[in-house]
Amino acid sequence: MLKKGLALLLAAFMLMGLAACGGGAQTGGGAPDAGEDAVVSTELGFKDAAAIESFIENFNNNTDGYAYMVESDAQTLEGTSFQEQGYSVYRVLLWDDQAVGRIMGLVGDFTGSDPDNIMNARLIYDPDGRLVLFKALFTLSNSANVGKNDNALSCEAMMDLLAALFPQYTEEEVGALYAQLMLPAAEAIDSFESRSDYTSSVELIEHFLTHCGYGVSTEDEGFLSTVLEYDCGGTPYRLMCNPYGEYQGDLYAIYWDVGISTPDDMPAYEALLTLVA
Repeated sequence: MLKKGLALLLAAFMLMGLAACGGGAQTGGGAPDAGEDAVVSTELGFKDAAAIESFIENFNNNTDGYAYMVESDAQTLEGTSFQEQGYSVYRVLLWDDQAVGRIMGLVGDFTGSDPDNIMNARLIYDPDGRLVLFKALFTLSNSANVGKNDNALSCEAMMDLLAALFPQYTEEEVGALYAQLMLPAAEAIDSFESRSDYTSSVELIEHFLTHCGYGVSTEDEGFLSTVLEYDCGGTPYRLMCNPYGEYQGDLYAIYWDVGISTPDDMPAYEALLTLVA
């Protein structure tokens, strides 16, 4: 049975991807250009919980989906909670059906495990209120065990999250960043035909990314991860995207784990490498 939690495999891919850094871009904003080794000077959105609520309001008013925020908890690698160390943790849950909002009004708060959400993001703020971790999980699958999503809305939601994370980017620059992270277009998802003879999850991912038009090769093991370097008001951040997958016969699931954190906050950076969104 396909399942969403592959934390150890994800951590291995992310560590492997640290050597596969993408390039920089113009200072003062703009999406990174592939192939240039430079640090991008930019600013981060999602400044606080109010900014998260503003994103949710815009998403609910301008898409066919529904988003909801809950205060959450997360454990550090040492097993203590971020809250115990003075951090604030939020989860943003996104669905492809606005009817979930009406369900919410009837049953009250829930974590998103029922009904299945198309995407969720975790945001962690340090005791000084600085965003130190953003982590989102983009999922697609042809397995009923994982759930079938509205692919166009899933892609739109990921674009909206990136736009909110980098508020000074233009729509074109957000699109360029989306492509640099090797995230899929809805049309590519809909036209993808899986095989039943994959010999590894890497082969599945290579097949899909090649179908999407991305140049990848299993000869370069680092292609599984993209890492971009940012300077956000004097604080270093790393944006990482890691595709990984599962297959069983003709059934498959592919996950893109997208996250940004500052390496100078080690609990948050370690969480980026290990937490399943």
